[in-house]
Amino acid sequence: MKYRYVEFQDTAETARRKSAAAWLYDIVTTFVVTVLLIGILVVFFGKVARVSGNSMRPTLADRDQLVITNFTNRYRRGDIVVIGREDQATLIKRIIALEGDTVDIDFKAGTVKLNGKVLDEPYTLDPTYLNYVDGPTYPLTVPTGYAFVLGDNRNDSLDSRSGAVGLVPVQSIIGKSIKNFGHYVG
Repeated sequence: MKYRYVEFQDTAETARRKSAAAWLYDIVTTFVVTVLLIGILVVFFGKVARVSGNSMRPTLADRDQLVITNFTNRYRRGDIVVIGREDQATLIKRIIALEGDTVDIDFKAGTVKLNGKVLDEPYTLDPTYLNYVDGPTYPLTVPTGYAFVLGDNRNDSLDSRSGAVGLVPVQSIIGKSIKNFGHYVG
């Protein structure tokens, strides 16, 4: 009995299918690994927070989502932070002043001064005209361990100008924003 050896050769069509399958496999694998790594980073180094209300407009809108990190306790002026409050809803605000800074607000002109200089605040919706009756008197020097925070929508924001919020203990800051995922649709 004679055996016949048959060679199998890949045709151009078979090679093209293998190439397309390998390409698709690479894309899917890369996507899955990327999603897993982002998930691990968020779980261990950050959290997702959702904006409730319009106090941070135009920077953040109601139901926007952002990733915050609690991996640091170093905050800077201009950072957007999430603030935890006992038995009350969390707040998302912008740090305007830190310990040792002096804040002065001219409610008639709508300007905020930090250490004697009027702030350039292109992120605000309107000038700062709203003054709370129960708020602090200005100029105000921020004590050690505290921050002065304001919403970007100054005339629709409960923030450090109000006695209900006041100066924020830095230890009550849950984290600072590292990524804004934009408006939530759903």
